[in-house]
Amino acid sequence: MSKRNTTIHDIARELNITASSVSRALSNHPRISEATKKLVIKTANKLNYKPNTIAANLRKGTGNTIGVIIPVINRFFFANIIHGIESISNKAGYNIIICQSNESLKKEAESIKTLVNNRVCGIMISVSAETENAEHFEATVKSEIPIVQFDRIIEKFNSSKIASDDYKGAYNEVVHMIEQGYKNIAHFAGPFYLNMYEKRFSGYKQALIDNNIKFDKKLVFEGFISREKGIEGMNLILNQHKKVDALFAASDLSALGALSVLKEKHISIPKHFGVAGYVNELFAEYIDPSLTSTEQFGEEIGSMAAKVMIEEIMYRQKTTPRTITITPKLIKRASSSK
Repeated sequence: MSKRNTTIHDIARELNITASSVSRALSNHPRISEATKKLVIKTANKLNYKPNTIAANLRKGTGNTIGVIIPVINRFFFANIIHGIESISNKAGYNIIICQSNESLKKEAESIKTLVNNRVCGIMISVSAETENAEHFEATVKSEIPIVQFDRIIEKFNSSKIASDDYKGAYNEVVHMIEQGYKNIAHFAGPFYLNMYEKRFSGYKQALIDNNIKFDKKLVFEGFISREKGIEGMNLILNQHKKVDALFAASDLSALGALSVLKEKHISIPKHFGVAGYVNELFAEYIDPSLTSTEQFGEEIGSMAAKVMIEEIMYRQKTTPRTITITPKLIKRASSSK
C-alpha cells in the first residue's frame, strides 16, 4: 500500500497551528513571523512535504506551468524539441507538463481540456496525424491561454507558429536526386491536410517540373509515413511501377521500410535505386546504407517556440501572432549518392 502524501494539514497538526497559517508561511506571507516561517519550513522538510503546484495554480488562477502536447515522445526529433523547450523555459522559471497525443485527435483534445482546467499559463502544440482543423483549440481562446504551434501546424488557426521550411527542404532533396541521375522519383507523402506534408509534396512536385521531369500523380502515395506503410508502398512500386528508380519519402520511417524491401530483393542501393527520407532521425546515419535525409533542427524549433511562448505569457495584450521559419539542411548519404 502506497504512503499518503503529506499535506499542509499534517504540518498544522504537528505544530498545533491552523492550516491557513501553514499555507501563508509556505508562501512567505508578510503577516506570518519569521520564526513561524522557519519552523513551518523545517517541519515541512521533516515530513517530506511536496507542494501541489496544480492545486496552487487553481487557487491563484494562474501559475508558472506551460503545457506541451506532442504526437509521440519516443522520436529523436521530438525529443530534441522537448530539450529545446525545457532549456529555455526552465531558465525563465517555468515548469513543463508534457502530454502525448499518440497521433490521436481525441487524446489531443482531452490533453488540451486537462491543461486548460489545470490553469496552465500557456500551451505549445504539434498536432496529431488525425488533426484536420483547430475546433478543439477554442477552449484555449475562451480561457485566454496563449497557444504556440510548432512543426505540425494548423494554418487557419490564429496563433504564433514555429516550423521548418518543408517546401525548401523537400525541393533540395529531390533536386539532389535528379542531379544523381534519377529520372522516375516516387513520393511517400503524409496526409495533405497537415501543412508540413502538403509543403513537402509541393517541393517534390516543383523540383520535378523545374528539371523538365513530368509529374505523375500515380507515383504519389498519400499517408505513407510509417515503416509498415513504407514496406507496403515499396512493394506496390516494384510490382506496378517498374520504371521508378528512386523514392523521396516525407518520413525517415517510411524510407526505412522501403530500404528493407529493396535489400530483401537484392536491388542495389543507390546504383539501381535511390532513397531519401526526411527529418534525419537518429538511425539514419547508422543503417546500411546510411539514409539521405533533411535535418530540421528540432532543438532550435523547440527553443524558439519556448521564447515566443514566454513573451506571449508576459506581454499577452501587446503581442501579435507571428510565424517563424527555420531553414533545414540536406544531409547527403549513401542511399542516394551514386
